[in-house]
Amino acid sequence: MKYVIGIDGGGTKTQAALLKLNGEIASHDETGPSNYHNVGVEQARRTLEEACVKVIRKAGVDVGSVGIIVASLAGLDCSLDFKAMQNALEGFPIGSITLVHDSMAALYATNAGRESAIIIAGTGSATAGINSRGEYARAGGWGYILGDEGSGFYLAKRGIVAALLEYEERGPKTMITSLLLKRFNAKTPDEIIWHVYTGGMNITEFARLAPLVTEAAMKGDDVAISILRDAGRELANTVNGVIRRLKMEGDEFPIGLIGGVFKAGRLVTGPLEEAVHKVAPKAYLTYPRFPPVIGSSLIALEKAGVKISDEILANTQRTLREQGLQ
Repeated sequence: MKYVIGIDGGGTKTQAALLKLNGEIASHDETGPSNYHNVGVEQARRTLEEACVKVIRKAGVDVGSVGIIVASLAGLDCSLDFKAMQNALEGFPIGSITLVHDSMAALYATNAGRESAIIIAGTGSATAGINSRGEYARAGGWGYILGDEGSGFYLAKRGIVAALLEYEERGPKTMITSLLLKRFNAKTPDEIIWHVYTGGMNITEFARLAPLVTEAAMKGDDVAISILRDAGRELANTVNGVIRRLKMEGDEFPIGLIGGVFKAGRLVTGPLEEAVHKVAPKAYLTYPRFPPVIGSSLIALEKAGVKISDEILANTQRTLREQGLQ
């Protein structure tokens, strides 16, 4: 075995990286979606095969030289999800493939599997952590009906509700109302209800309204600022659960921030940091060192028996820059 492959599969695209055992990136490519909830298990399998074949061909290496593949896929949120995809991947023609939750790849992207935590706040939200003993825990990721506190969906929902409350004179005036009316080309906020329930909006489209809340907050809107601060506190509450479960309260470790919600900057991260420090005073907020596909690749190296040393990480970082991936 001379190479491993890391995969980051999502609802819109799937990225793959082929790494040498010294951590150098031999090739990188991408293909279509591999979230089986969106494309089905058979198409998800075909996408993973295609991703592997593309990076192998791009590097001009032999298929037999690839030993370990680690695929971090969106949609693997419970044991039944893992079982469905594992069954679909039986007899996979390239190497030995392992599935991991996307939070695990994010942890390795943040701190190479060393003690750390991550907060994902995109369309949905989830958190996870690894302690100094290698123990792993995650919290959140329950979906928009049961959870996703602090996510893009959360911001969008709170923003729409704020506009409706203003319209019915049950809440304060907010700039969010005019931004939503413009987005929907609507005359009154109650027309937005039709778009939500009848107009065919999916979860992703709904969450894309979140930047309107951020825009209003950046312009000093008190309602929008309050929503963003609440999002930060909700995310802190979720990651604090992970910190307590892993008994990391007294440790110093990074918390990697992932997702579009954090584009709001200190309006979200300020309350988040304040709430986290009440539980773990030495924890600090940062951004992942590597993209998620490299997180999966580092897990693959570890499964191949490679110790993830500073030299390995330096090789990965250097070739990441050389290939224009960072």
